[in-house]
Amino acid sequence: MNVKSISSLFIIAAACGIVVSTAHADDLQYVSMQLHNADTLYVQLGNNDKEHVYAGKILFNDLTTHSDVATICADMTSTLDGSSHDYSKSNTNGFGTSAIDLAGKIVAENYVGAVTADEQEGLQLAVWSAIYNGGGSLNLSGNFKATGYSSAGKAYAEQDFSDSLGTHGSSTYFKTTSDCGGQSQLGYQPVPAPSSYLMLGLGVIGVAIRRKRA
Repeated sequence: MNVKSISSLFIIAAACGIVVSTAHADDLQYVSMQLHNADTLYVQLGNNDKEHVYAGKILFNDLTTHSDVATICADMTSTLDGSSHDYSKSNTNGFGTSAIDLAGKIVAENYVGAVTADEQEGLQLAVWSAIYNGGGSLNLSGNFKATGYSSAGKAYAEQDFSDSLGTHGSSTYFKTTSDCGGQSQLGYQPVPAPSSYLMLGLGVIGVAIRRKRA
């Protein structure tokens, strides 16, 4: 989040790549950073000016489903204001190789464990690195550059990036359809526990048995 102004509360962070089937549009409104003590650092994309930003989980109010949504920024080309904006909602591809798919795997693998300010900073750095620098490891000095981060945050980012390699998790991708004021995000998508799949299977079998007896 850009810390220029409390009135607009900009958050810097553009997701690119291919995602799996768009489901529907959601109307999201920025609320705040999840942590009041979220880490800040400096980022730069290409030859653009260096920006002072927050790095951590972001809270939104989903005006479509009337629920709260926590995300990680996936868009460094847009600034985020406090108004509501339309977002197309889809899932990243757990078996895909695009930049946004890689970022989606990082979020799927590490989102729940990112609790402290340094852990959330690490997750955000790993996501930005995946989207803008790609590759098989954390890179904070490519097209996307970051400085002023904590040593612990960088260590978590390296671990988050490494842990996601070879995994096939997917995340919810909120892609903004607004030209100004909206900013694309990645949200955690819980995976049903094996017991849930088992119960679902038993339910289907039970229905089949009842139909057969009928």
